[in-house]
This record gives sequence, C-alpha cells and structure tokens, in this order.
Amino acid sequence: MSQTLAAVGAVLMAVLQSTIVPFLVVDGATPDLLLVYAIVLAVIIGLDHGVIAAFVGGTTLDALARFRSGGFIGTAKDKDYDEDTWMFRAKKANYY
Repeated sequence: MSQTLAAVGAVLMAVLQSTIVPFLVVDGATPDLLLVYAIVLAVIIGLDHGVIAAFVGGTTLDALARFRSGGFIGTAKDKDYDEDTWMFRAKKANYY
C-alpha cells in the first residue's frame, strides 16, 4: 500500500467520521473511525503510513468541522460563543 493510498483512505474515513458516525450513537459513545484506521495502518503496514493517515485525516476533520466551530484550523479563537455551544454548557455544569 502506498502512502498516497493511505492518505486517500484517511480522507474517506474523515468524511465518514463527520457525516455518518454522529448518527451511530450507543449510550452516548461514537466510534472514531480515523483513529482505528491510523492505528491499524501503523501496526500492520508501518508507522510512516499510520502517521500520514493520522495527519491527513486530522487535517481533513478540522476542515470539515469548520462550520461547527466557526472557523478553519484555529481561526475561531476570537469568535464570541453563544450559550448553545459546548463551552458554555461545560462551564454551567462546572466541568471546565
């Protein structure tokens, strides 16, 4: 398996992670397809393939999650959050 194919598979796993997996909730837990994919590649094929898959997949997840967080890869740091975001819910529940 080439490193390019590992990266393409990571993009596919990231797309599935952000579109389909949120609907597969069992007792509040969801599977992390990208993490499993990167670990399997690292163990079976080699560490370099696993690292490439984790990097490319993580960057893809950041890009796909930009609408939920309000920005792209850290650009939401100055955004004013309304009370429906996770940060305010965590503060209200004294988790943060």
